[in-house]
Amino acid sequence: MLMDELSREVDCSAVFVDLPDILSNKLKPLMENVLTESYHLQHLSEHLKHKELQRLMDEQAFIRRELKKTPHQSLQEEKLMFSTELQEKLCTSENKVQSLQLELSSSQQQLSATEEQNRALWEMLMACEARVEEAEKEKQKEAESKEECEKKMRNMNLLLKGLNNRLELALNDLQGQPNHKAEVEQLQRSLDNTKKEASEMEMKLRSDNLKRMLVCEKACTARELKKSQKKELEFEETLKKLTLRITPLACLIRVKATERENPLEVMSDEKCIRRSCING
Repeated sequence: MLMDELSREVDCSAVFVDLPDILSNKLKPLMENVLTESYHLQHLSEHLKHKELQRLMDEQAFIRRELKKTPHQSLQEEKLMFSTELQEKLCTSENKVQSLQLELSSSQQQLSATEEQNRALWEMLMACEARVEEAEKEKQKEAESKEECEKKMRNMNLLLKGLNNRLELALNDLQGQPNHKAEVEQLQRSLDNTKKEASEMEMKLRSDNLKRMLVCEKACTARELKKSQKKELEFEETLKKLTLRITPLACLIRVKATERENPLEVMSDEKCIRRSCING
């Protein structure tokens, strides 16, 4: 840069013929400027070196101070963060416990209502069993009455047979007498009608009795069986629902005292709860 300026000065002063005058008048101030700029540059270089050295020293001092105070501060910060996390977890756990207590109280109320329903169902079941026993007793009575009726019918058949035999003997006696021909025919018709009526009455009694017994027995058995199956299914479903509701609640309620006495065991208790709930 100085050489360019010097060249311009030389070109501008080319009209002068005397070279020593040019050197004395133009180069001398330029040399002074060069020396001044060189001094300034040296001064700035020393200043920058001093400033850089001071910056490095300040950084080292800052790093040493930070290294001295960092362990204590980091420990305090970790303790504070851990305490904050524990407080948050404790609040969350207390909220969970409150919600679980509400749910447990609701489940207990439902359990009480279910117990009442089960008690009513049990009473209904016992009443059904009593009705079944009564039906069996009635069935037994009907069987006994059937046997008695059959016995009476057998006796009546025997009486009818005896009467028929007597009528046949009377007919045989009267058949040889021409004066009693009309009476013989009338007795024969009466005998035939009596046999027919006795046979029809016997068949009708047996058929009606059997039909009535079969219909009653079938209807009673189907009705009682249907009621018993329905009540049994309702009872099993109620027990399943109660088991599914109470098992996780009982697992979760057990951690309340542990969380308040020792908050550091919250994580392990929560893991135990998850495992127990999964197993349950």
